[in-house]
Amino acid sequence: CPVVVCPTVFDIGATPQNYIRTSTGISNPQNYAVASPDITIPTAPAVLAGEASAGFNTIALNTNTLWTASCDKTWVLVMSSGGAGSTTIAYTVAENDTGADRTATVTIVGCGVTKTYLITQKKKVPPSNMLLPTLFSPNGDGKNDIFLVRGSGIRTVELKMLNSKGNVVWQTNNLQEALEVGWKAEKMPDGVYMCNLRATFENGESKTVNQPVQILR
Repeated sequence: CPVVVCPTVFDIGATPQNYIRTSTGISNPQNYAVASPDITIPTAPAVLAGEASAGFNTIALNTNTLWTASCDKTWVLVMSSGGAGSTTIAYTVAENDTGADRTATVTIVGCGVTKTYLITQKKKVPPSNMLLPTLFSPNGDGKNDIFLVRGSGIRTVELKMLNSKGNVVWQTNNLQEALEVGWKAEKMPDGVYMCNLRATFENGESKTVNQPVQILR
């Protein structure tokens, strides 16, 4: 009873359920069916955070054949390049500091069967923090001359500076201007002003600040 199969399929036990009936009966151990190669992995892709792996990530592999595993991206390290039978394939990922989400594909091949597993890693989100000065001295000495927003992970800003009468004396919605150019208050008299700031962050959070700021030359 010849059967042409992949030589790497090993789940071919001579058990009664695998026997093929012949004229000599079903007890002949030379006459049994050979299982077809099969590979099963999760269909849902992995979605990972931007930080490097703290431990192992895993792919559950169910198969009855010899197999090999590889990845098309160097930021994924597959811990097992091959094996036999069902197992858990472990892998790690490097920190994603590219500024964008990225994807990689792990390919598992066994006896003519190919399955792919998609890994998506989000970009690393910097910690969200923001700091505003409560006093600055725009006197031209190069020290603390400008009101600047400080922080990290800031996505957008809506910034207004108001005088004691509630009038807007300076405003910007430009993130670079708020972080790098700032308010120089060149023609503003000394006194206390009100900073009204709404900011959103890369991690989806938002923050509103109403804070007095003193100009003191």
